Amino acid sequence: LPEWVFDKVFCPPVETDPITGESKVAQVGLRRVESALLQGYKRDEVFIANPEMLEKSIGPDTKVVGINVMDPLGMAPVTTTMSPEKLSYVAMKFKKMCANIIQLKKKYDFHVVVGGNGAWELAKSD
Repeated sequence: LPEWVFDKVFCPPVETDPITGESKVAQVGLRRVESALLQGYKRDEVFIANPEMLEKSIGPDTKVVGINVMDPLGMAPVTTTMSPEKLSYVAMKFKKMCANIIQLKKKYDFHVVVGGNGAWELAKSD
């Protein structure tokens, strides 16, 4: 399956502010975290960014970048069934995003927090 087909069919772009990179839609879990953070922070201090536009969203005022993951390394049963012998698209996209975040972290020195249903994949010892 070509990557562009995967992107169009399974990962269509979400509506995003072209200037700031803020996502107009997000998973309910992220919106709940956002809501909790807004209890103690101002609206302009809390942000759900499109992962493909992080350069527009992260800057010198960024203190923490939170990442929500569902299947970051492609270890979920459905993913391993569909891509048993090669790096899955979801793992490839996650690694690409992480490489981007590493470069931005070197530039802006923020903290990174990861959570979500697939966080267990990153906690494995091997």
